[in-house]
Amino acid sequence: MADVDVNALLWALGLLSIPLFLALPMRIAWQLFTGRGHEESQYRNTVLQIIDAGRQVAPFRATLDDVARSLHIQPSQQRLIEADLFHPLTLSHFLLLPTIIIFPLAAVMALPVIILGLPMLILIETLLIRQRLLVKGLTAIEKLMHWQIIHIPKPHRGITETSTKMNEFSHHVTHFNHVPQGAFLGLFAWLIIHWTFNLDNWAIELAVATGLYIVLLGA
Repeated sequence: MADVDVNALLWALGLLSIPLFLALPMRIAWQLFTGRGHEESQYRNTVLQIIDAGRQVAPFRATLDDVARSLHIQPSQQRLIEADLFHPLTLSHFLLLPTIIIFPLAAVMALPVIILGLPMLILIETLLIRQRLLVKGLTAIEKLMHWQIIHIPKPHRGITETSTKMNEFSHHVTHFNHVPQGAFLGLFAWLIIHWTFNLDNWAIELAVATGLYIVLLGA
């Protein structure tokens, strides 16, 4: 059995733990930024009562606005609190947050994947959604298995977005919520190809991993 290089192992563990040590304080700072005072907590509880009841927020918009005004919460802060409730940022989001520094380079590297993957995603959307194959498949499974599929609408559906809201920080939080899914799915696809086939050519390995990533992302 080969001797383990303890020094190299410690260096590797230290490098891998850097994002974690950076993510923890950023998560705490985010909680303070979204508000953890009495007024913010009371408004959160009001919204959570609607969510826990399985209702959508849109019909209660006037009531929530009145509650926010009575608690002296600004509309932008109100929308930020709701974005944090509907699209919560977990530790995985803050693990990826430092990578924004290299976002221009990552965007250039991801451009071939976007060019190849976009037609695939459009094809999948056309077949599953527009041609209603997904609905037909679920209906067939429901009849075959005698299941009853219950649809629970997402609480944030039905909320109108103006141009002012789209420029707010809360709108960016909503979109950033989906980033870890795509990022970790790409890492998962590469690890499968890398350790399963153990290809000598990196170009072929990346090409196959990209194809698997597009399939997984579309599914």
